[in-house]
Amino acid sequence: MVVEEKNSNLRYVFALFFLGFLLILVGITVLIFAVVFSGGPISFGGVIIIGPLPIIIGWGPEAALLVTLAIILTIFSIVLFLIIGRKS
Repeated sequence: MVVEEKNSNLRYVFALFFLGFLLILVGITVLIFAVVFSGGPISFGGVIIIGPLPIIIGWGPEAALLVTLAIILTIFSIVLFLIIGRKS
């Protein structure tokens, strides 16, 4: 009985991992096509977190807005992970 429950949970974890990987792959593909076919000025903004150190990068005419949005989304995701981790 316990082995069946572990297998079920393991399948669920692998399915979520695969779904997340697939969504990231689709997102990167969409971004590549958007950059190739846009023809206009390109802007980029993002946050990379390595341990406790955030690395904030941005480029282009709309970089300040994109970096601000990336920081807000990063803070939101960290708070969400802390809340979910506390419940389990």
